[in-house]
Amino acid sequence: MAEAVLERERKFAIDEQAPMPDLTAALGEGELSLVKRPTIELRATYFDAADLRLLRSGATLRLRRGGADAGWHLKLPAGVKSPAGVRSPAGDPYQRTELRRPLGADALAGSLEAVPEELVDLAFARLRGAALEPVAELRTLRTVTEVHDRNGATLVEVADDLVVANPTGEPPLRWREVEVEESPGGGEVAGRIAELLLESGARPDGGGPKLARALGMSLPSRAGAPQADAGAAASRRAHRRPQRRTVHEAAHLPVDAGASGPGPATLGRGPTGRVGHPAVLAAVLGRIADQAEQLVLQDVAVRRNEDDSVHQMRVASRRLTSALKTFGGLLEDGPTSHLSGELKWIAGLLGSARDAEVMRAALEAELDALPPEQLLGPVRATLSERLIAAQLVAGEELAVAMRSERYAALLDELEGFVATPPLRAGSGRELERLALRRVRRDLRAVRRLMGAASRRVGRARELSLHDARKRAKRARYALETIAPACGKPAVALASRYEVLQTALGEHHDAFVIAELLREEGARAGVRAGENGYTFGVLAGIQRCRGERGEEAAWRAFELADRRTRRRFLR
Repeated sequence: MAEAVLERERKFAIDEQAPMPDLTAALGEGELSLVKRPTIELRATYFDAADLRLLRSGATLRLRRGGADAGWHLKLPAGVKSPAGVRSPAGDPYQRTELRRPLGADALAGSLEAVPEELVDLAFARLRGAALEPVAELRTLRTVTEVHDRNGATLVEVADDLVVANPTGEPPLRWREVEVEESPGGGEVAGRIAELLLESGARPDGGGPKLARALGMSLPSRAGAPQADAGAAASRRAHRRPQRRTVHEAAHLPVDAGASGPGPATLGRGPTGRVGHPAVLAAVLGRIADQAEQLVLQDVAVRRNEDDSVHQMRVASRRLTSALKTFGGLLEDGPTSHLSGELKWIAGLLGSARDAEVMRAALEAELDALPPEQLLGPVRATLSERLIAAQLVAGEELAVAMRSERYAALLDELEGFVATPPLRAGSGRELERLALRRVRRDLRAVRRLMGAASRRVGRARELSLHDARKRAKRARYALETIAPACGKPAVALASRYEVLQTALGEHHDAFVIAELLREEGARAGVRAGENGYTFGVLAGIQRCRGERGEEAAWRAFELADRRTRRRFLR
């Protein structure tokens, strides 16, 4: 598997003949030292689609020769987990994740066939079936100065790079830049080095990777990731025939700072990116863009089988679906309905994979807590066999779906939707008032379903509470969506509905697990050498959990469903 490295670096443009400042001034009073390494030559071949959709989504794929990290590098925007499981802060302009594969004997020639399939797969959500081709060759003369702590550990690397780029079909370019890359614990000294560089005449370079400069692209500086046009999505929607452009043409496509394009990973711009829209409407559009970004970021984590990634991708897809349902009245019905259906499809596959995992973990914990005398028969093996099988089947179905044309088309459609939201006719204020009415409607739906549950018994009550849970989640997501415009009242009410949703979720999970235990207990009763006793004990525990969850839900509903809490929606 590709090695994941979380890097945090700052870039500076510097005149080719300018002297480097004396870095000893940045060491301070600590026991730090400088180590200057010999100059080395790095050669990199960059690969991308003809329309540069990788670069325009904030990612790069290169084959590097020379240096300690020679091999294949897939660089992605911040947001993918580091090897330690720490997610990079949202909006950190200096942080990126690099996935590395060492050079193999078949990759020495840098042929297209040698691009590791694993890295191509990890870039699926950005490439979406587009063919890769070499787009530039870069040669870098690098001189590294390291800052070491008292134990010899590297805190900061300062790379002085002289770069010569040869874009495909274009004349060569030459420039100099300095990269200040910090390791954990090196943030303070990296900041002082950055100040020294600025004082010496260096200029902050927020234009993204070297490839962008080589191709003459002017990129927004948010996390170093570019935005792009919607050309790739439009071409795929036109019978999925990709529009061919030269690399030079693709590099000079217009970049709209308020819209987006290939690669939903850079779509999130929030309300400030929706100039001219009233605050609530801007918040809705920003929410959809942000969750499109999350969907693509989590796509990589799911393919790498990282902890909690399936859950996080499922949450992103559900938040998108909820936003389209709640605020669908603001949008044209045709494209909204189809996109909502496709998001529901992928969310369902993610849910199947996630549910088996959660159920198995819950039952393992219950079995571990039981006294040994309560464990009669091969209960653990029976439950594990059933749930592991379900998890494997669901995981395989998800893996196939995430490599399918249908999934690629979903990402294309989502990209185009975010780039050009199909808003209904009407003034911004009219649409804003409609958005608030839709949120009030979600709150009323929760009240209606909880009232229906209070009048029912047995399975009918369970179903009503389950429906109330889904609508409570939708209401919570709606309130979170408008929170940037409505402020603390929306945040506070969203937290109340989150408590309600969690309690109803615990009640529903207990109900589902109890049903599984009832089925397995009935089977154990007729199998030789087994009995259903332990299954019955576990089912009783789940019943108690369900009752506690329902009690908590009614208390949470009473606190959430107060007229004073929703006055801001008027």
